[in-house]
Amino acid sequence: MKGSQRCAVLASAAVIVLAAASGGQGAEPINVGFVTELTGPWAFSGSSCAAGMKLAEAEIDAAGGVLGRPLRFLVVDNQTNPTQALAAARSFDAQDKVLVISGPTSSDNALAIYGYAEQNQVPFLVPVAAFPQLTKPGTQWTFRLEPAAVGWGYSIAKFVEQKKPGAKIAIMYAISR
Repeated sequence: MKGSQRCAVLASAAVIVLAAASGGQGAEPINVGFVTELTGPWAFSGSSCAAGMKLAEAEIDAAGGVLGRPLRFLVVDNQTNPTQALAAARSFDAQDKVLVISGPTSSDNALAIYGYAEQNQVPFLVPVAAFPQLTKPGTQWTFRLEPAAVGWGYSIAKFVEQKKPGAKIAIMYAISR
């Protein structure tokens, strides 16, 4: 499954669950604020996810929507910039009254939204950013759709162990201060 398809499936499933939990049917669209990287160094990832979201929106709406309501992904470019990501999240929450915010594929951008979401009790679905701080203990409004970096590392190590018993793995990482 391609990255954009995976993003679409994961986020769409999460939106359906949230929409069901929000109750009430009607003609009002379910608005999802999708703050992602359409320009800048992470544009390759964010633009794929945005394309997947628009595909999911079209397919879900063609099938009758979510609980009879149309689905609208409101996509904004965060320019691979945490300040822009935070500003877009605030705007989606305050002005657009979205049900949920999602979209960043860069951990820096996701962290910028994380603080706002937790403080203001706004559901935040993290599609692919892997920084473990995004779902640390005590997190109540932020949900990860894919494993943290540690989870990915463990999965890769187990895969290599099964495919090449006795193989050695080198790990490179950066320490931020």
